[in-house]
Parts: sequence; structure tokens; C-alpha cells
Amino acid sequence: MSEQRCCYKRHDDSQSDDIRLYRLLAQVYEAQQKNDLSLIAWQEVNKNSKVSIDDQFELARLSLIQGEYAAAESIYQAWLTHEDRTIQVTALNNLGFSALLQKKYMDAQDLFEQALRKDPLNSKAINNLKLVKTLVD
Repeated sequence: MSEQRCCYKRHDDSQSDDIRLYRLLAQVYEAQQKNDLSLIAWQEVNKNSKVSIDDQFELARLSLIQGEYAAAESIYQAWLTHEDRTIQVTALNNLGFSALLQKKYMDAQDLFEQALRKDPLNSKAINNLKLVKTLVD
């Protein structure tokens, strides 16, 4: 193996170790109810080229918990064009939940209804729509 190739391999290995370390750190901080630190760790995970949809989900979820709605919504917006319909429905439902948290009830209702048009039996969207309708009435 050439020296140059060896260095690339070590760089890939260190990136892989970094992402695992930040994932673990994020989970430990959240278990300790240090959500601000957990959010920072998830942000670091999501800077890595090997980021997964689960990593994005965790970053978006913690962003919502911390009231950083724009950060969460940008992830969910990107999921709207995903090839997997389930991920699209999750995105719509979570965008609706973000709107609900911000007291944008009509926007939330519209997003939950869009989710249900794609997946009429989605129990989360059904329950969220029921909730928002009680707040609107």
C-alpha cells in the first residue's frame, strides 16, 4: 500500500471513530438531561460524511426540544424529496409537529392532512391531527 493510500485509510478510520464517539457522547448527555450539549454532539455527528438518516432524525428531534425549529425544519424539508414515502410522511408529520409547537395551528393541520393523504393509516398523523383540531376549535 502506498504511503498516500495509507494516510487516506487512517483519515477514514478516524472519521468513523469520530462519528461513533459523538453519537455516544450525544446519548450520554441526553441521558444526563444535558440537551444543549447533546444537541452540539448531534451537530458534530451530522457534519460527518457518513451521517445516516437516523443521525439526522436525532439532530432534528433535539433541535425541536431545544426550540431550534428552523434547524429541525430544514432537515424535514430535505426529507420531502426522499424516495421512501415513509420518510416523506415522517417529514410532513414532524413539520406539522414543529408548527404545532410554535402555535401555528392552521399550518400544522395542513401538514398533518398532507401526511395522511400519503399514508391514510399513519397513527401519529391521525393523533396529531386530532390534537390540533381540539386546539383550533
